[in-house]
Amino acid sequence: FPVTIRTTSSFKDDLRDVLYSILGKEKVHENYIVPNLPNAEDYTIDYMIEADTPLFLFAANNKDAIRLSVITMQHLEKCKINFNSIVVLDDSSKIPKQDMNRLMSVANDFVPDLSDIEVMKKKISHRLVS
Repeated sequence: FPVTIRTTSSFKDDLRDVLYSILGKEKVHENYIVPNLPNAEDYTIDYMIEADTPLFLFAANNKDAIRLSVITMQHLEKCKINFNSIVVLDDSSKIPKQDMNRLMSVANDFVPDLSDIEVMKKKISHRLVS
């Protein structure tokens, strides 16, 4: 039987739909460029959610996306950008252990599976409490 593979673009589309349903469109900014960040266009944030401390969400449905998320968060930290972060995975069981270890060392939080919408709601609302 056919195996369904979610492309990066459809994964990001699915994540956007979930974020809109949780927060509404006005609080979610896609492909966010961080102001005053050196080479900011090289470190685009998948989704920024407005909060006292901005919440950056990274869509990571493969190991390359996870590595890019880690590099981006490390650059933001090095440049002293104040933010919270959540990395949303497609399926954490498919991620190599070394990549998960790197991810857990830099991200504030992660959602192990995009289909865990209740988990995502809880983690986002926890980060938005001021």
